[in-house]
Amino acid sequence: HIADLRGGDWSPDGNAVAAGQSINDVFVWLVNDEKRSFKGHAFLVGCVAWSPGGEWLASGGGGADSTVRLWKPDGSSGPVFTGHSSDVKYLEWSSDGQWLASEAHDGTIRLWKPDGTIGGVFNRGECYSKNGLWSPKELLLAFGSREGAKVGEPGGTIVREITLPEGNFTAVDWSTGGAQLIFGTSRTSDVSSAAATRPQP
Repeated sequence: HIADLRGGDWSPDGNAVAAGQSINDVFVWLVNDEKRSFKGHAFLVGCVAWSPGGEWLASGGGGADSTVRLWKPDGSSGPVFTGHSSDVKYLEWSSDGQWLASEAHDGTIRLWKPDGTIGGVFNRGECYSKNGLWSPKELLLAFGSREGAKVGEPGGTIVREITLPEGNFTAVDWSTGGAQLIFGTSRTSDVSSAAATRPQP
């Protein structure tokens, strides 16, 4: 066994599971018991995420590293993205695999493409809401902030803002078909009573 594993994620085909580790490595275990170690981060690896098609594995570094790295399943290194100034704590791919969103403790969400293209940056501040989430249908990302819930495009444009009278947004999620959003706030324990709205691009 390997100690202090972080942020496990199964590959889309179910043949491999990946996880970060506190000694800077990304580990991948195949169903045939083969283990691979991907080296490149300079500090702990706090999160990993497979692209929807399994072509890429993304990893987020912490501490003095704070980079986002892409890897091929065989361990060969792809683009390395810099910009975060604190631990990368969450990674999520858009449903079509075109964009990767990374969230860090610096209060930002940054967007990247596997070909090296750098997308928009969203500032969410010191908001303890659920991580940014891609729409299951469109290239839109929803996230919470102290100002309210926001919906943004990959280029960084905010296309929808939703505010509530009081309280910080603590959870944001899309409906299954992507037509609506549901919110939870710090001023209520009843998530089902939070506002839901249809984003208007």
